Amino acid sequence: MSSTRDRSLSAALELLASGGMRALTHTRVDAEAGLPRGSTSNHFRTRQSLIEGVIERLDRSDYAEWLLTYEWGEPSLDRFCVAMDAAVESMTGRGRIQTLARFALLLEGTHNPSVARAVQVGRDRLRGWAAGAVASLGVSEPESRASALVALIDGAVLHELARPAAGGPNERQSDDRGIDVRLAVRRLLSEG
Repeated sequence: MSSTRDRSLSAALELLASGGMRALTHTRVDAEAGLPRGSTSNHFRTRQSLIEGVIERLDRSDYAEWLLTYEWGEPSLDRFCVAMDAAVESMTGRGRIQTLARFALLLEGTHNPSVARAVQVGRDRLRGWAAGAVASLGVSEPESRASALVALIDGAVLHELARPAAGGPNERQSDDRGIDVRLAVRRLLSEG
């Protein structure tokens, strides 16, 4: 059974994904999680601490996803392109709730400096991982290309989330993509 803290964070992600930052209150989190009133505030005294808890959970999850997608095996541009395509598919499919919550937090950070700082820590960690992965491919300028890669993935994910699907957001066929992620990543990382 999940802990009260885990249930609160899961509910907070759902609320962020479905209603944005306005939906994120302790009372709504308790209701969404099926917890007694006041349970969430026992773990997260302020709204800011709840937001930071959500960001921390997203960071751990995102980083684990990227590691599981690519870390094992010999570095290869083909494998890396497949991994980035799989990451976009995951973030817009089974990870859709987390992705929508992440974008809500990114937007909140545009006018809330404490949220921006908390989000930036995770993004810097992810960018560092991407720079290492790109460098392992022998590509020049790995840091700048990793920054471009993160932007490309963010854009591909946002594009995919915004596209209408006939039967619902999770009923799109994998070959019904608006962007060829593998090709875009290959071109970004190709020399010349």
